[in-house]
Amino acid sequence: MNRRILCILLTLCMVLQGIPAFAYPDVPSDAGYHQAVVRLGVLGVIKGYDDGNFHPNDNVTRAQLAKMAVLCSEVRDQAVALAGASAFSDVASSHWASGYIAVAAKQSILNGYGDGNFMPDKTVTYAEGVTILMKLLGYSQQSLGGIWPLNFMQKAKEIGLVKGLSFSASDAVHRDAAALMLDRTLLSNVVKQAATEADKTYLEKTGLGTVKDCAIMGLSDNNPNAENVVVWTDIGALQNALVPLNTYVGKKVQLLLTSDNQVLLMKNADKIEKFQMKEVVIIGTPETDKTVMLDRVKTDVGEFKTPGRSLNTFLGQRVQLVVNSDNEVLDISVKNPQTLIKFTVEGVVLTQVKTTAGHNYDLPDLLPLYNKGVKSTFGALKATLTQGYDVILAKSGQDNYEYGIILEPDWLGPIVAQNDVHETDTQVEGIDIANRNNVQVFKEGKIVTAETIQKYDVLYTLKNDQATTRKIYVYSDKVSGTYQVALPNKSFVNKVTVSEQTVEVGTQTAAAKLGDAQNAYKTDDHVTLLIGKDGRVVDVVDVYHENTQAYAVVLKAWQDIATDEVNKGKIVYHIKLGHFDGTTAEYIADKSYLGYKGNAVQYGWQDGKMHVEFVTRVTVEGTVDALKRMIGDKWISPDVKILELVSNKKDQDAVVQAIDFEDLRITHMPKESVLHAVLGGAFDDVQMLLVEDVSNKSYRYGILEEANLKSNSYKILENGKVTTFQSAIGFGIVKRTPIAFKMDGTSIAGMSPLKATQLNGKINALDTSRIKINQQTYWLEQNVQVYKTSVWDSTLVPTAMSELTNKTYHNITLYGLTAVTDGGKASVIVIYE
Repeated sequence: MNRRILCILLTLCMVLQGIPAFAYPDVPSDAGYHQAVVRLGVLGVIKGYDDGNFHPNDNVTRAQLAKMAVLCSEVRDQAVALAGASAFSDVASSHWASGYIAVAAKQSILNGYGDGNFMPDKTVTYAEGVTILMKLLGYSQQSLGGIWPLNFMQKAKEIGLVKGLSFSASDAVHRDAAALMLDRTLLSNVVKQAATEADKTYLEKTGLGTVKDCAIMGLSDNNPNAENVVVWTDIGALQNALVPLNTYVGKKVQLLLTSDNQVLLMKNADKIEKFQMKEVVIIGTPETDKTVMLDRVKTDVGEFKTPGRSLNTFLGQRVQLVVNSDNEVLDISVKNPQTLIKFTVEGVVLTQVKTTAGHNYDLPDLLPLYNKGVKSTFGALKATLTQGYDVILAKSGQDNYEYGIILEPDWLGPIVAQNDVHETDTQVEGIDIANRNNVQVFKEGKIVTAETIQKYDVLYTLKNDQATTRKIYVYSDKVSGTYQVALPNKSFVNKVTVSEQTVEVGTQTAAAKLGDAQNAYKTDDHVTLLIGKDGRVVDVVDVYHENTQAYAVVLKAWQDIATDEVNKGKIVYHIKLGHFDGTTAEYIADKSYLGYKGNAVQYGWQDGKMHVEFVTRVTVEGTVDALKRMIGDKWISPDVKILELVSNKKDQDAVVQAIDFEDLRITHMPKESVLHAVLGGAFDDVQMLLVEDVSNKSYRYGILEEANLKSNSYKILENGKVTTFQSAIGFGIVKRTPIAFKMDGTSIAGMSPLKATQLNGKINALDTSRIKINQQTYWLEQNVQVYKTSVWDSTLVPTAMSELTNKTYHNITLYGLTAVTDGGKASVIVIYE
């Protein structure tokens, strides 16, 4: 046998024994990051988990990124020597990444924080990850200029490091995106120190890879997609898990190799194209699905590359694709055009989808629906189809739907209202409200008038609403108090802490106002965060400097000793206020307010600290007229603010809640229940009310199944489930009685029987708030509980409201805190069959 061939075969045997596998069940072979994962696995930079998976959607932590960055650098060998050493208080010497963290910090690859911590488990953001990788290539703040992180992100885009990725700076980096960016970093050219230098990839610079010319003589496996193929070349046997080389047998090529001769990349070789025809359904594009990269299209059989073109016009269609061996779409055609129906969802009731255009579609539960690229069914996704979602249905016949695609809402907003809306206003922040009949406003889950929109409310509306009625969704949540902390720092804010509440920042406007610009808010400033529908900060204002005298309830007051360097040893006074919008906030006060708990106060700022004063009590009393909106002889303002004092126990914080006038469950308002009223306006209307225990919002409802007065133990049937509660109080209520009860922690603080109204006859109609019996309408509480029973079997069976319509019963009993015949709302219904 030829000696040269014998050497190759012997080498081949040794290589085959040590070939590692980098195939993960959760990394599809056609995934855009698949090759990156394999290449990084070959290099030993990224590994999978013990369960055999890669977990592409897991967030990358600072410790993980430190290890990856060090392993692909020139100083990777130092990590072993420095293992067990730690310069950070939150990195134990036994930490699995201690050596990598030490090297990363020493080489300024990934630094710690100013407080001496490294935060190894903190998720890496897109901006941070890009910055670190760009620094590996030799880029710096000085060389790029501009403002961080935009300068690093823009340069990364220019050199192709983030091609096809679409993230905002504060987004978490997932393992799939990290692998893709890190792989591209290794294959990118480093910054030249002199213009005469030759181009050199980061792999070559660090010694992890070298470029070699070689003649491919044969393969151990003719399957180009097989992993761990061994390639016979004139320079020896090469391990290849990445590049299909079977079409290049007998040709001279240029390969990028590791130090142990594993193939990483083929360079400067002509490709031999292979074409395939695939029939697919286009289910996602970058324009409609944020999970799809810019040069990709998502189909029912996987993703394909679409360099330089958009397939958005084919969304929902069944098409035929022509793709090459790199999964690039070369051509697309529609063989049998389908009828596509697109609509915006208003709501779903059973199997019927209501649209904003007024049409209804009855869909079978087993209809296939694609949601974010995942195939499911209409029955499984009903709860997802909430207001504002778009749906595309593909019809295969007269009335038969073949499949559908769900698209997330396209919102216009967030928009911050700059003024209260009045009857004469024809628009609010550019939204046309001139014809009130064609405007529907939703606030806190209720349909309200446009005039309830107030200054600093956050508004949303659909961009392409097909309905004739414009729908405006209003959010009034706010967080007010002292600006304490910006996270991760003032230069790059994605979270803030205001009066001990930490909230994510959701817009560039809010980030700029909370950042390090000259005119931005500073820590210790008094701010109000305006919260959008996703619970994140939309904008930041200072409403208390606009209105220096306002009303609130003191929930708590205390003092402690300052520990900071400036005020160390001084007494610091604190106060916690409940505001009439339902929010609570803690403040540094100008003096002690220990005796103010549970009282109404006026507040304002004095020398940067909270100052409060008792109010001169004003009260109202008399009959509560819900229709006229009156208490006694006083009219209630349409936008009245009502705060209810729920609890004011000794040694505990006072508890308040914001309620609506409609929540009042008493027919007469006693003078002693009104702690303070604020009157104003041309009609001297009631504009603010501080009341005590006058609503039913603090109550829960159920049926007392069993009472043990010796142990004060009570079994209550609530929403179909029996639970045992304890109490420090004995309640002499007969078992099987519908009740209202209040909790203090896990103990029952109060219990009273509900008032019964017994009826019989036909239930004509019902919805979420009303029931019509014998053509007479009665009000229902939200989440009213319905039970059926019979004279033969006393068991109470939970029953869905939908089962009651158009049926006649000999006994329908409605139970409420106030009898339904006196204007009360039923919270429990018992039907005897």
